[in-house]
Amino acid sequence: RSDSTKSRCCTSTLRPPYQGSNLVHWNFDEEDQDFLDSQGLNALSVCSDMLLIADGDIQGKGSRVADLQTALGEEHFYLLPCKETENTLPPKILINLAIEMFGAMQTRTQEGFSDAGLNTLIESENIDIFSRQSDGIGRILDSLIRNSETDSSKRAFADESGTIKSKLPFCRRMLEKMDDLSAWELTEEAKALCEKIFTFIEDHNQDMLKPQDQ
Repeated sequence: RSDSTKSRCCTSTLRPPYQGSNLVHWNFDEEDQDFLDSQGLNALSVCSDMLLIADGDIQGKGSRVADLQTALGEEHFYLLPCKETENTLPPKILINLAIEMFGAMQTRTQEGFSDAGLNTLIESENIDIFSRQSDGIGRILDSLIRNSETDSSKRAFADESGTIKSKLPFCRRMLEKMDDLSAWELTEEAKALCEKIFTFIEDHNQDMLKPQDQ
């Protein structure tokens, strides 16, 4: 895809978080049309041509994945192979931003951590350490900077769930770095996600794609 498309796709990936817990407010059962009396709003009644993209961390939440796959089918449901969309960000840009963020942290927050691991990784060829992880990028970054004697419960980048703290400011800074389209490439996981989205849109807009009679 073009660079402009690449930029739009990643901007969408970096949307402000709406939390996967919102899924519980929707009912994806195609046979349950009496959605006003159900526990959730019937998603298929509101939008029959929907594509639900779910973070991979819902795999540990009971039968949610199986239920969604059954209700929506493969065409309308895409499960990320990692904890959340942030894991698919270009790793070199992500680590460079982490180095900047760590340098700006208060001394008390930095205690027990060192950015040496981040600086070593930035020089490494094997830098793609996020996109297939079941952990959030906050927890992964903390593991890279934590000194061996530091309490494992101490956190610099991660919130309690392992995702990145203060997501909105983080996203804004990440987007600023990604303005230079020549400085990064989509990860394979991000490419797969974009292809899924583009294919879905094309398949469900065939009438609009047909040449119009003059």
